[in-house]
Amino acid sequence: MRPRAALLLPLAGAICPDYETLPYCSGHGDCSISGRCDCWAGWRGGSCAERTCPMGRAWSDIATATDTAHAMAECSNRGLCDRTTGRCVCGVGFEGSACQRMGCQGTSDDGLPLGCSGHGECLSLRDLARFEYDKWSQRFLYETPWDAEAIYGCLCTFPYTGPACTTRTCPEGDDPLTSGQVNEVQLLSCIGFEGKIVLRFAGQPSKEIAWDASPKDVERAIEATGTAVGDVVVTFTKSDATKLCYAPEADEADINVAQIEFRTVFGDVPPLTFDEASSSFEGTVETRSVATHGELAVLRATDGQYAAAVQATKERAACAGRGLCEEEEGECACFTSNFELFTSSDLYGGPGLHGDCGHPMSVVTMCPGAEDALCSGNGNCLGRCRDGDADGRCVESEFSKDLFDDDATPFPSYHAPRKRWQAEKPFQCACKQGWTGGDCSLMLCPRAPAWFSYPSRDDKAHDALQECAGMGVCDRTTGMCMCPPHLTGAACERLQCPGADISGGFPCNGVGRCMSMRELALRGDTTEGSPAHHLPFPGLDYGFAYGSDNDNGLTWDADRMYGCVCDEGYAGYDCTEKACPTGDDPGTRDQLNELQSIACKYTSSSTDFAGRFQLVFREQSTVWLPYNSSATQIEKALESLTTVGTLSVTIKHASGYDNPGPLQACYHKDNTPTIIAVQFETEHSNVPRMMSLTDSVSVRVYADGESGFGGDATSHAGTTEEEPCSNRGLCDKVTGQCTCFHGYGMSNGLGGRGTIADCGYKLEVV
Repeated sequence: MRPRAALLLPLAGAICPDYETLPYCSGHGDCSISGRCDCWAGWRGGSCAERTCPMGRAWSDIATATDTAHAMAECSNRGLCDRTTGRCVCGVGFEGSACQRMGCQGTSDDGLPLGCSGHGECLSLRDLARFEYDKWSQRFLYETPWDAEAIYGCLCTFPYTGPACTTRTCPEGDDPLTSGQVNEVQLLSCIGFEGKIVLRFAGQPSKEIAWDASPKDVERAIEATGTAVGDVVVTFTKSDATKLCYAPEADEADINVAQIEFRTVFGDVPPLTFDEASSSFEGTVETRSVATHGELAVLRATDGQYAAAVQATKERAACAGRGLCEEEEGECACFTSNFELFTSSDLYGGPGLHGDCGHPMSVVTMCPGAEDALCSGNGNCLGRCRDGDADGRCVESEFSKDLFDDDATPFPSYHAPRKRWQAEKPFQCACKQGWTGGDCSLMLCPRAPAWFSYPSRDDKAHDALQECAGMGVCDRTTGMCMCPPHLTGAACERLQCPGADISGGFPCNGVGRCMSMRELALRGDTTEGSPAHHLPFPGLDYGFAYGSDNDNGLTWDADRMYGCVCDEGYAGYDCTEKACPTGDDPGTRDQLNELQSIACKYTSSSTDFAGRFQLVFREQSTVWLPYNSSATQIEKALESLTTVGTLSVTIKHASGYDNPGPLQACYHKDNTPTIIAVQFETEHSNVPRMMSLTDSVSVRVYADGESGFGGDATSHAGTTEEEPCSNRGLCDKVTGQCTCFHGYGMSNGLGGRGTIADCGYKLEVV
């Protein structure tokens, strides 16, 4: 053990910085009796000369308990604080006074940053949940998760779409070559004759519907929900009825149900729902759709009959599946291969102005693509036949027999005969995995849970799969996602570590380790209040669990948010700052060094080998120590670690026992217990609990006030400071060197004069 310096300061008085020029503490704090500056709000540092920056929820940090992370941090751990101005310099992709927001993408026509490119509304997840509805017209809250006001995204104005609202959707329609399909029919019934009804479709409200509305009135009210609903036709089951609702005491002949047929919206049609909160109707309202009620999508109707809802079987495909969407303009480029031409339709196969390629202008005898590479060679042609009939459709006897391939998609979702499937899908391309488009010429990109999507229930989001996680743009020629600079992964599903978000840069600028929130949590110190952290050590159970429950909406980011753990000597969220030496403030008094105690027991009666153990501290382990090690051996083993400076080790017998054995590290189960006391000297503040690896012995470590054996095994947390430049100098984060205040200099880590440039020694000023 090296000699320990006296705890008393070499001078009786203690002074605050700037005592010669006044005011003390740069005019931004009060000078305490220990000569320490207590800075006012907004200021920090040993002389209160540095400004603090705004705080926000950390984008990545080390968990402080199981599934507990994202504490408040300066610049939200995604920016550097400019200490002269008190403003955050945010990393790429982040904005706000504390870098607390992942901003919306987009640029203006002049190339300047503009959220959603001027074609949508930039919303937080909280506001998306508060002001919008999901496809099923359900509303959920998103208030509790840490990212409720952190992640922003675009709610694009129709027809714009994409993460930055820079592309446009193309007209959708039914494939003109399929037949035997039906439109969606949903049901509405109301009992009462006072007030008005409001329905919702895909979250959008209808106009108010009076109880005595006619079929045309209902049509107009529903069509007012917007372009999503298109045109509807409403009929009443009571053919001579002029009013929508009927009285509670009505006869069976007077019962009425409105049948709502969707004429221009196909595919997976959202259900109409009753918005009770927005309605003034006094009575009962019921809606039915196959999507929500399945086989029970029926309502009692006129004369004891039942009205049944119908699920749409028509396709809802961009460009009716007979063209490709040019997303920049939102226009369809209709197929013209093999002299088979398609053009804009009326949505029912005839010519029209819908712009969807749904009208065939010639006889169709094969799938799109070159004759020797139908479906671009990336899919199978369904319903292909050797010859066609008069209108270009296959007759059942002419089907090819080798139309299916095991890796073709989509497959029939029902157990129908193959010929029926082919007959219903004439000359459609079933694209192989990874391909899409009416001619299978476009590549799909990887999908991942979306960064920005409507919650699936209260406080649960990020579970809807989207291409490129909804934040990247899919390159259809390569099938690769083009991610914004702050995101990475095949599907843009992970937050980049700082440094890698700059072109040509390295994660953590090459001087740190890039780790997920799940990995960072394993570094959490289970010693309450300890500021130190660990790397997982083989054989030891360090840290906390984060994200172990996949259904926990509060830890969705366990494998998606990444942050830096800087190498020794580096600091900052991106490891670009140099760390200065730290030490105990020499001006403070009456503090305690960390004390931990160890009890080690063995049961073997062998004198050759009764067991051994290792002590682990801050990611490093001692050599194997035999059960009969002395205090000096343990002390030397611990001081050989680079994470330990100086400490003292003593061994004593526990009191109150009658069978003392040798005064050694471990005691036999039949002897008086021996207690190992470890007093840290150069490791300041509340240091982590030592851990142990054992072989044929059992070890218990007491720390942070724990005690045992009637108080003989005692412990207490360190109360000394562990501060940059010992709080008696300013840290230059470019060089990692301290500029000591007047009257302070290099120390030995114990308050005495030494060679550590930590400003931890109080000079004698003449």
